[in-house]
Amino acid sequence: MYPAMPYDFYTRITREDSDAIYAYLRTLAPVVNAVNINQLRFPFNQRWSMAVWRELYFTEGTFKPDPSKSASWNRGAYLVEGLGHCSSCHSPRNALGGIEQDKAYTGASIDGWFALNLSSNLHTGLGRWSAADIATYLKTGAAPGGISALGPMAEVVRNSTSNLSDADLAAMAEYLKSIPPNSSLRTGKPVPDPARAQAATLYMDHCGACHQAGGRGMPNVFPPLAGNPVVIAPDAANIVKVVLGGVPAQGKYIPMPGFASVLTDQQIATLANYVRTSWGNQAAADVTAGSVAKLRGR
Repeated sequence: MYPAMPYDFYTRITREDSDAIYAYLRTLAPVVNAVNINQLRFPFNQRWSMAVWRELYFTEGTFKPDPSKSASWNRGAYLVEGLGHCSSCHSPRNALGGIEQDKAYTGASIDGWFALNLSSNLHTGLGRWSAADIATYLKTGAAPGGISALGPMAEVVRNSTSNLSDADLAAMAEYLKSIPPNSSLRTGKPVPDPARAQAATLYMDHCGACHQAGGRGMPNVFPPLAGNPVVIAPDAANIVKVVLGGVPAQGKYIPMPGFASVLTDQQIATLANYVRTSWGNQAAADVTAGSVAKLRGR
């Protein structure tokens, strides 16, 4: 089995829960579905190589509660590390597809998006979030302060976490808040931009009316850009995709239109770099017209 199926996380599930999942699947009506043959290219189409991957990166075993922690913390750890397999997307992987355990939960690129840092890092992680904020985000896709679920995470909220009980959401939040910060993702001071005045004009023409000149947004209407994890993530893919395609309504926040047909690749790059380096944001101004074109699908 290829690790695209996160069995390396599901191994932590109890037998009782795996039996319950199987019992539920048995109640689903059968469908006719023609399965395509394996289209992977060499050497990834060599299934025998997964035996090597398993030897390197798979450890079988059910989750073991930590007796020094609360029952709620252990429940959260069980859900995050097992059924939720959060680290599968939010941790960087090496060339062989194995999770870099020393950088677990510090964020990673996936499917053209960037899964954000889930550690307690104050700069790029959840350090400023309360456990209640995290639980609300997992339930609704939006959190106080204007953070909205985007891309694959929006699907996770819609199809998965929004269906969890409040107790389980609180437990997951408690566990996530306990993940220690990792400061390696601090990107340093912004590089001076010689066209900053032009970038500011571009921002005010297309964004300032909603997000305000100071990037603070409007509570429960327009999310702030100052300190927004989507904006200051080490990988700028998320903010570029937001500018290109917009964002649907999330919670109390109204939808944002996309600018793919209005702005050029260079303008979007300039705009993204401006918001990533303004109002105290200290992300790298590393968005280029080429990277925007790639995300646009050209």
